[in-house]
Amino acid sequence: MSAFGIKRGLGRLEVLTRDQRRDVHEQSLHLLESMGMKIYSDEALEILRKNGADVDTKAKIAHIPRSLVEEGLRRCMRPVKLGGRTPDCDFVMDHEHHFLSTDGEGIAVLDFESRAQ
Repeated sequence: MSAFGIKRGLGRLEVLTRDQRRDVHEQSLHLLESMGMKIYSDEALEILRKNGADVDTKAKIAHIPRSLVEEGLRRCMRPVKLGGRTPDCDFVMDHEHHFLSTDGEGIAVLDFESRAQ
């Protein structure tokens, strides 16, 4: 067991079928390109613009083309490492652990090893 995730012992958890995952991906690509995404960082908007996104700097919306998203996914290192404030708080999304989040609200946290709250 990890301090940052619960190791799976029951096999792979699949909430969506392969076809459903493909549909979510396809619809996400469509929405990113057609509706765009509000991005408050001028630096991020400029990076997206330089890489082929249609950017409205006043509205801070980037319409991100399918090709840009797919190229980013191809270049993404696997497994994904999420960095904490300090390296000892980093964790890796490795397809062997489940992770839960309170979306930044650390209401009550349990250390799985010491059982301390």
